[in-house]
Amino acid sequence: MPLDESLNFELLPIFQGGNGLTSPLDPTRPSKSGLNWVAVPADCCFFYRIEGGTQLQAIKPQGDQYEVMFSIDIPAPVLFLASSHDGRLACLACSDGSLRCYDATDGQFNERWNLPDAHSHNASDLTESASSSREVAASAAGPVRSLQFNPGSYDLLLVDAGRQTLTLLHGDSSNPSPKVVDSHQATCAAWATEPNEDLFLAIGRTD
Repeated sequence: MPLDESLNFELLPIFQGGNGLTSPLDPTRPSKSGLNWVAVPADCCFFYRIEGGTQLQAIKPQGDQYEVMFSIDIPAPVLFLASSHDGRLACLACSDGSLRCYDATDGQFNERWNLPDAHSHNASDLTESASSSREVAASAAGPVRSLQFNPGSYDLLLVDAGRQTLTLLHGDSSNPSPKVVDSHQATCAAWATEPNEDLFLAIGRTD
């Protein structure tokens, strides 16, 4: 398929908890869910994307074409996608409040772990517009504001604006134990490096 079509997401119906199918979801339209459906590993020649809201795909560019190398269906609609620097792990924040990690080491996705109630974004309707919601006006949409792997390891950070917490966990573990490292109104965070390559966290707060 043409490579430029790899970022053309299908407008597919999304399951709405217990109420059947909603109207088609357009991931390019701002929504209260703040969808993030693409992740590019820094050290790889492929990328991950979410297709139709519930399928994780590994995409390999080939000239001006692309190939879906492998994929897996996700039990709940995906809100946020992050990948480790080497492409081995893909982590998904889903609309049922879970955080799921998949290992792609063997050329296929295998679930490494699944943490229920890992964040406060338990959405029943992903199509709700952010512009009509006063609680997210003039800010990033959705409670999950940051989901990012350390650029040199498998440490993962999660910022949940609903709980106003910054949580760290080791993504490579088969049973990670989330640790809240900041509970003072954290709204965003990112790994950052100084010129001497020392790693630290940059944290944004409501104050």
